[in-house]
Amino acid sequence: MVRISQSKVRLTTVFVVLVGFVPICGRAQSQTRGAQADSGTRQAATAQATDKNTDEVKALELLNGFLNVARRRAEEYNRLFRDLATEEKRTSILFNKSGGEEKPHEVICEFVVYQSKIDPGLAFEYRSAKSVDGKRVSDQEKRLMKLFEDLARAEGASQERQLINKESFSHDKISFVFYGTVIYQWRELMEYARDNVKIEYAGTEKIDGQETVVINFRQIARDERLEWDAPIRLNHHEQRARGRLWLDSRTAQIRRAEREISLIIPGAPNPVPLWKQTFDYAQSDLGILVPRRFVYDLFFDLHRSADGNVESFRTGRLISEFGTFKRFTVSSSEQENKSVIKDKPKTTGKQPEI
Repeated sequence: MVRISQSKVRLTTVFVVLVGFVPICGRAQSQTRGAQADSGTRQAATAQATDKNTDEVKALELLNGFLNVARRRAEEYNRLFRDLATEEKRTSILFNKSGGEEKPHEVICEFVVYQSKIDPGLAFEYRSAKSVDGKRVSDQEKRLMKLFEDLARAEGASQERQLINKESFSHDKISFVFYGTVIYQWRELMEYARDNVKIEYAGTEKIDGQETVVINFRQIARDERLEWDAPIRLNHHEQRARGRLWLDSRTAQIRRAEREISLIIPGAPNPVPLWKQTFDYAQSDLGILVPRRFVYDLFFDLHRSADGNVESFRTGRLISEFGTFKRFTVSSSEQENKSVIKDKPKTTGKQPEI
């Protein structure tokens, strides 16, 4: 479900100038001064209303066209983000009851996209810790060998994921893990979310010197495909997502993204924030923008006031910073896939393993 903002004409102009879409039809009007007969005034008013409606339709068509390109770009990202590795710095911060930060906890690890041996359509984020709070991890190679031995005996893709996650997040201090966010984009933008997510144009901004089209999104109905695994004590509540995307005006790739996941709690007048996520992407030579800095804020401390309202307080933050992504090997066919977006992109129909 797509909605356009109040500035319909400006939206049309933005997409023509920045994105290169050409309006299907339209005309310019000149204002004339002087009193006219009532019938002429009514005719002019009718013409203006008609033109306004035409502008709204054009703006909506342009936005829908741009969003279709953005969906294809996200699907392209999901296909191409394979056989990649980099160094990742993960900083965990816990917050006390008064909101103060405890001492940050830092893990330097090797980040590798691991292709499932059981289901070729799935990939997982594997992290091998090299140092923790500045101290070298001495048994890294031993732990790696043990993991791959266990993976060779795995009986299903879910077991593969469990083994990889257990090793990948064993050094974090926030007591909760986020996986799949690096290698998959972007749930609320996907075709399957159209009926349950409202999207509206929010303007333009520059990110890293590049023009972007800004859109807001808001989930309006329950959709299990948009839900995340919450802490067990909160997992029975319905979830709602909202946020903002900054899409490159030329390529429609995501340059920046914000998402807030909230809970629908009986008796609370408004959804209660559970997570806030901010993702920043950077240029690469891989044909896609790649992760640069991801921030996850956790609001797991919930309190109900005497009037029935529920508030959540921040309990932790994870900052994930990535180095330069490199591909293991690049075949000629992969090189072709890097350069273009297909008119009819192939989709596996699988949803992100999150």
